[in-house]
Amino acid sequence: MSQRRRRRAGSSAAAAAKGGRHAPQAGSPTAGSGSEAESPKGGLADLLGRAPAAHRRQVAKANGLAEGASGAEIAARLLDPAALATLVADLPAELREPAAVAVFRDRGQVPGRRYGAPSDAVQELERHGLALAFGRSHSLRHWVASDLQRPLACALAARHAATVKGGRAARYLAAPLQTAHDAAALSAFMARTPVRVKADGDVYARFWPKLIAALPEAGLCGEHDTFGEVRLTLALWFLRDGGFVRLRASDRPGSEARRELVPAGDLAGRLSGDPGALRAGMLAEAGHDVFSSCALALAAALDGRTVSLAGFGAALRGLIEETGLGVHDSWSDQLLALRGLEAPWLAGALELGLDGAGKPTAAWLATPALDPPAQGGGGVCQGNFELVMLRPPTPHERLVLELACERSAGQGHVFRITRASARVAAAAGIEPGAALERIAGELPQNVERSIADWTRGVEGPLRLRSAIVVEARDAAAAGALASGPLEGLVVERLGETLLAVHADRLREVEQALAAAGRELEPGLDRVSGAWAEPASRSGAAESAWTRAAPSSARVPDGAPTSTLDTRTPAPAAGRAPQATGQRPGAEPTADDLYPLLVILDALEEEADVDILYAGARGFTSRKITPLELDGPRLHAWCHLRQDERAFWLQSIRDAQPATEGRRRAG
Repeated sequence: MSQRRRRRAGSSAAAAAKGGRHAPQAGSPTAGSGSEAESPKGGLADLLGRAPAAHRRQVAKANGLAEGASGAEIAARLLDPAALATLVADLPAELREPAAVAVFRDRGQVPGRRYGAPSDAVQELERHGLALAFGRSHSLRHWVASDLQRPLACALAARHAATVKGGRAARYLAAPLQTAHDAAALSAFMARTPVRVKADGDVYARFWPKLIAALPEAGLCGEHDTFGEVRLTLALWFLRDGGFVRLRASDRPGSEARRELVPAGDLAGRLSGDPGALRAGMLAEAGHDVFSSCALALAAALDGRTVSLAGFGAALRGLIEETGLGVHDSWSDQLLALRGLEAPWLAGALELGLDGAGKPTAAWLATPALDPPAQGGGGVCQGNFELVMLRPPTPHERLVLELACERSAGQGHVFRITRASARVAAAAGIEPGAALERIAGELPQNVERSIADWTRGVEGPLRLRSAIVVEARDAAAAGALASGPLEGLVVERLGETLLAVHADRLREVEQALAAAGRELEPGLDRVSGAWAEPASRSGAAESAWTRAAPSSARVPDGAPTSTLDTRTPAPAAGRAPQATGQRPGAEPTADDLYPLLVILDALEEEADVDILYAGARGFTSRKITPLELDGPRLHAWCHLRQDERAFWLQSIRDAQPATEGRRRAG
């Protein structure tokens, strides 16, 4: 058992859903999905083939192969289920824990280093080929290859699955693509009522029960207190990562600062696609949560079996403990199993077994077949403007019904068409009359005419957009820039001397102008009579809702290095700098240490760093040139202020090497 302080999990699933490490919280976008896009580029065979030959010899020897074995031969041994299961079964607990943390919590990144020096456990994983080292010096990191993550997770779970016994139930309940239905209902709710979020990106607490109430019934009896919160969390992840929700910020001078979540993208097209691909996408979202991530691996090891929730929960508890998390003692094994299996059940990947009273008692861990999408004839529309569904709607139909109708209280299969709902659908770009006809067939004449009358002249709302504007000296200079160095970067010419460029490509604009020898004044010219910087403008909040990948995810590239022959020197004796974001008394995590390691590298290499700094006025993005560490403070040249400033390490939330620019000698 590791001596480090174990984090307590499960004391409140509401905290896990709204503020935990794996929640879709904009201020803390560090969900551990284990997805391939966040792992080292290339498969295990390719990475081992590019590793140093001496490293490859040691890995081959540790796996019982000839020292001259190729990267492909070593990878074939490690990816063989039987060989991997034997290897994992022989690993001591101190090696299984960092491996479990990597595949279940940290997107493939292996923990266990202090200020650049890998621990003995991490080096042993590297020696067996289960981890690969990338980077150098202080920024050295170990990763599990993308194609090895799932087999390793299943091998770790198989040790615990051997103790799970079978189960029995009176009947079994499926929830095919329920998360897709939840996402459709949330999108329709946001189209009517934009959801307010805080400066750090978290949803205001007063909206949480409203959003839960907007979810359609799932049919699970005996739901525990946090079931709705789990459903809401998964649906928000699905919308965010698919680009179906955007953050609308309004903080103009003289008005209240508002940040709201509103629908975006082609959700209807996504929901009407292949059901199998839709389920796979929802299962990927379920992997963001450590409970579900462990439960999915355990279910894969028990594929096709019917198990009791109590036995599954006991095995799940052991697997979660192996990841360094602790489950609260008040959680029973049955409740823990239900908590872990909720997300896969909502994605339609298994069925829950209910007893005679309708309470979950077992689970059938087999993937049910999905029915092909239904083609019309799903309901009947009556002359009193009520549409009665004769079968369960598809996710795409759910989106249309939630937008163009209002649900009848206590009758989940009855939807009422109103003037307000028809106008909402029309403003969202859906023609309600035609869309409802595809679901219910021909509409009564009075309903059809009323909908046409209600939606006549309804158009989508206009949007205020901001732009980054390059101002040239005169019209001729602006034309030369647009057709010269800024060709392809100018969105629109706003005037004789004004060229609008996309804010996301501002760095490319700066580089193009510099390459053309054109001088660009630092900073932005804000044209306003009384502009005041907002009290807290969070760039981290926007990035969490507008980009699928968390801002803290970094993709290692290039060939792996090796730490098996030469260890990185330990830091000099004395007090080590405090890691950013570190809690007193707790061991720093990989995300806590990363900004400090980047800064240490920049000090060595005399390089610039881009940081996200939490100052008195909120989050600001800056480029700095680190000069000196002074205890908890960093003295650096701030390119934004054009002056030397002191930064608290605790307040540097993110740091990345600048894409260009080195400190001048002297």
